[in-house]
Amino acid sequence: MRLSNIGYYIKEGFNGIFRHKAMSLAAIISIVIALFMLGSIIVFGLNVSNIIGDMESSLEVIIFLKDDMPDQAIEQLDSDLRNMEGIVDVRYISKADAFEKWKEQFGEQSDYLEGYTAEDNPLPRSYEVRLKEPSYADNVVNALNGREGIEKVQYNSEVADTLNRLVTAVRWMGLIIVGILLVIAVVIIMNTVRLAVFARRNEINIMKYIGATNWFIRWPFIIEGAVIGLIGSVLSLALLKILYDFAMDKLSGILNMVKLIPVNDAMNIAMLIIMVTGIVAGIIGSAVSIRRYLKV
Repeated sequence: MRLSNIGYYIKEGFNGIFRHKAMSLAAIISIVIALFMLGSIIVFGLNVSNIIGDMESSLEVIIFLKDDMPDQAIEQLDSDLRNMEGIVDVRYISKADAFEKWKEQFGEQSDYLEGYTAEDNPLPRSYEVRLKEPSYADNVVNALNGREGIEKVQYNSEVADTLNRLVTAVRWMGLIIVGILLVIAVVIIMNTVRLAVFARRNEINIMKYIGATNWFIRWPFIIEGAVIGLIGSVLSLALLKILYDFAMDKLSGILNMVKLIPVNDAMNIAMLIIMVTGIVAGIIGSAVSIRRYLKV
């Protein structure tokens, strides 16, 4: 590309969009639909992954300590837990803390606990440990079982295993679906751009016959494809943001227990994929489509 011709290429690229408004509009609409579908799946997958992540973080390993476990041994256990791989949070529950939780669980029937005090009650001291993900559970539990001073290590392994399999399945399914939609979006965009180029085949042939080089003819079409892809990307992102914002507003009162990803965070993640897909597909669609008409 000659630097002296850049202005001409850009001007002709934009002129091509306005000169053939119907074809440009059809191309933009096709791109918006394809990229909106892609963006919807990406945002849905992000939310599913986020919900599963919250479920993962709620799974805890509970370590019950023996009453005669010395303070020095507890301090060592605390240090070991905080340095153990896969553990993201460690919380010590004293007998007093356990007693307060016990009272909350009994609620209005807390009179049944009369006679017990914060320090004089049958509840053991314990640690509540939150894992980074369920796959770390076995290593953590195995490292703690049989350790001196520990009465019992409690962990719902069945729920953890099920959740772990669900996480893996959702992630793979998400990648596969996004990959398929990515290919479909690119194919739709390329075919639409190809139709736009086909409608201008006579214009290309005339330029070829009067001596224009292949790249002199090709660059305005490539810029035109990139601009159409960019416009389609921006419009699809705007539509996706509006509908996602609307959905969040409607679902906020229904799904109180489900934490959805904020609109801006979801858009920031989806933006890169959608913008790159739209622009690259527009460029490739133009470059590939025009190639056959340059063979005169």
